[in-house]
Amino acid sequence: MNAPLISDFKVVKKLPERLIYQSQVSPDTYKMFSTKTGKIEGMMIARPEFVEESGIYPKKKNFWAYYVVGLHAKVKEQGVGKAFCDFLKNLAKKDKKCQGRIWLRAFNNMEQQGRASSTWWYKQGFLGCDKKAQGDLERVMHRQKPKYGDWYMDMDMYLPEKK
Repeated sequence: MNAPLISDFKVVKKLPERLIYQSQVSPDTYKMFSTKTGKIEGMMIARPEFVEESGIYPKKKNFWAYYVVGLHAKVKEQGVGKAFCDFLKNLAKKDKKCQGRIWLRAFNNMEQQGRASSTWWYKQGFLGCDKKAQGDLERVMHRQKPKYGDWYMDMDMYLPEKK
């Protein structure tokens, strides 16, 4: 019997830097692990839900969308949140009921560094449901003074639908 040739073996692709697993116990919970260290880097709770109220998505009422209950990165500014966000965008896009729709409430007083979470979500493509709050958020992002007062208030945000 001849020894296998190197060309007989398939090339194994390199593992991604992070893997995301859905919890078996709580299916709304997703945990991210580092393939280098094996440690948990973050956790996200998100679930599809039926939204009856108007005001979350422009001109929509009675629809399905993923709701982000919470997202926690153990280490900030290392791409954990963005990786979760990209994962959720893909998940929502594949869900025939949700059709790519995602919404959340940005709790702006939760960041210990004094940064508003709405600014981070805005950078990920989310918009504020309230036009005045969105205007203030955009002015702050352009280093201008808010027009309507306390823009740091918690705000509902949504991911615009792509046609």
